[in-house]
Amino acid sequence: ANPMANNVSNVINDDIILVKLKQDFIRNKCDGTLMPFLKCLRDSKIIVPMTMDMSEADLAKMESAADGESIELTDEVKLRPEILAGGDKKFFPVFTMEKYIPADFADSHSLMTMPMVAALNMAHRIDGLNGIVIDAFTHSVGLPFALADRIYMLGDMDKADKEE
Repeated sequence: ANPMANNVSNVINDDIILVKLKQDFIRNKCDGTLMPFLKCLRDSKIIVPMTMDMSEADLAKMESAADGESIELTDEVKLRPEILAGGDKKFFPVFTMEKYIPADFADSHSLMTMPMVAALNMAHRIDGLNGIVIDAFTHSVGLPFALADRIYMLGDMDKADKEE
């Protein structure tokens, strides 16, 4: 038996559950649908689109390199999270699955997989954001920080439940 098979099916089942809980919340926005969605989101790994900041010289080296060719960069490369603006609001985008990221958007970004809590922590370190947006291009859910931060409280409640 393949020990990885269970891990793969668990990931697929978790993705299906997360999508269903997100759809439930979109249909009926209330605490009864928000809290299960946030709890599943908290326990999920999500995808954060990042933009690479690099020097012009290193960018030129990268663009002229042949496929598979190794190059040595001379300057520091920084990954910066993408920010999406809608009207006068700015949101930190996260995606539940790669299939929800349009190909042209994915091609122009580095996609980092991380726990949702890590992404939320990252979002809080960026000035001027209003919250996070989940799956911005398909069945999106915008969560202002006041709602998204309930993820932290869910973690505390779970610890309290285990200590009793």
